[in-house]
Amino acid sequence: MARIRRECFAKLGRLPLSYFDRHPHGDTMNRLVSDADNVSTVAAETVTQLLSSLLMVAGALAIMAALSPLLTLTALATVPVIALCTRLISRRSRTLYRRQADELGRLSGLVQESLSNSRTVKLYHQQEELLARFDQMNGALCATSVKAQICAGLLSPLVNMVNNLGFALIACAGGVLALRGAVSVGLVVSFLGYSRQLGRPLNSIAALFSSIQQAVAGAERLFEILDEPELPPDVPGAVSPRTVRGEVSFADVSFSYEPDREILHSVDLTFPQGSFTALVGESGCGKSFGAGYFRHFCPIMSLAAAIFFYRSTDILADNTSLPGFYGQQIALIPQNPGDSLNPLRTIGRQFDDILQTAGLNDKTNQRKQQLLTFFGLPDAERVLAAYPHELSGGMLQRVLCAMSICCSPLWLLADEPTKGLDETACGVVYENLQKIKTSQSLGMLIITHDLQLARSICADIAVMYAGQIVEYGPQVLTGPRHPYTQAFLAALPENGFQPLPGLPPLPQDHLPGCRFAPRCPSCQKRCLQEVPPVYDSGTAKVRCFLYA
Repeated sequence: MARIRRECFAKLGRLPLSYFDRHPHGDTMNRLVSDADNVSTVAAETVTQLLSSLLMVAGALAIMAALSPLLTLTALATVPVIALCTRLISRRSRTLYRRQADELGRLSGLVQESLSNSRTVKLYHQQEELLARFDQMNGALCATSVKAQICAGLLSPLVNMVNNLGFALIACAGGVLALRGAVSVGLVVSFLGYSRQLGRPLNSIAALFSSIQQAVAGAERLFEILDEPELPPDVPGAVSPRTVRGEVSFADVSFSYEPDREILHSVDLTFPQGSFTALVGESGCGKSFGAGYFRHFCPIMSLAAAIFFYRSTDILADNTSLPGFYGQQIALIPQNPGDSLNPLRTIGRQFDDILQTAGLNDKTNQRKQQLLTFFGLPDAERVLAAYPHELSGGMLQRVLCAMSICCSPLWLLADEPTKGLDETACGVVYENLQKIKTSQSLGMLIITHDLQLARSICADIAVMYAGQIVEYGPQVLTGPRHPYTQAFLAALPENGFQPLPGLPPLPQDHLPGCRFAPRCPSCQKRCLQEVPPVYDSGTAKVRCFLYA
């Protein structure tokens, strides 16, 4: 069982993200822990009991056959009835045990998600709503558990009743034979005693079948994980393009977690070598998915169509190993410093982990100290020896910036670096990114809602709407051309807070024309039927028929 549990855990690392969207974390944990434990416990207990009961049955039958073959056949007449009852009840109990395991998984998922988001729950006063959902799930679990126990509990008394009827049948048949002089009364009495010895192991075997059904239900849930389709591996003979230099290009990129839920739609975008670009747009427009694509080169997505060029090299089609890019080619500054560092390892050890993946060594801590000092942490030795919880949020932000450039990457991805930060913390982020910009020979892509950050750091701005880049250029924020960009900027408080009417389309919405057409004040009939290509308009590229 330990091997199966390990295989299931290893399989989780090879599954697409769509699996975790469909299965709550609590349910998955319940499969690996509770279901696996049930299977292991039942298997360990059942094997010995089953062997013991079978040996007792075989011994009793041998002695009974030696005493009277005719009475033995009479005793075996009840066995098919017991087998039929066992099969019917076990089948029903197996269904109930499976339902019980599923409902326990859903309840565990609710508890896990509630604890993980406890701050949000308290902020929005959702305790009562969560309690109502918990009561509903817990009630359903209790009802199913009671049904399963009742169903399983019926088997033993039913088998006892059939055995008693068999005992009475043997007594009647033995009495008739004794009256006819075929057997002696003493033999009949001895035979009845051995028939009792036959009934006990049959009862035990029947009871074991009920326990086995609970284990089978848990095993089914485990094998569901093992049967899930995995992500495709690297092609054989893949090489890592560690010496690649130059621009990054997206050419007609579309991808999704699931075939009918496309997240990005025909993205065409080029990041010149050493450029600093901001990706902006409404919440839910696909910015973070685009960032994930940039960082991971799609190992976790289901590609609808994609061509990803890195210095004129098609990364997805040229037998390249994707993990070879991490650290040395592309580095990340995550959103939340506190959640991005291992709380059980010191800052220095986590620095070493990053350096080792790139084949670098800094036993003297010289490079680590230089980077920490560069980002405003003069007491570098103390910082390296500290655990994440011993540092403030601003210090952790500086540490992550130092980690991001310790392997001298060619590209840096900053995903919402100022999200949820106060003005002082935002100032630290601005300062750090400016230091990176002026001191490092690299390119940077910033995914952000913070337009002030975009203006101060980035030369180019890319605007995304509903999974498409609708405008890209150096003067997007000062001279917007696309109707969506104009409406997006007009909705800002400093521009009068003019809200954009309507809602953006959902990922599963299939629109035949421009995705902004239902909300566009300049919409034409053509916009509802055709997808606009990208047009050049001065220094900008705009996906709109107005610039045809």
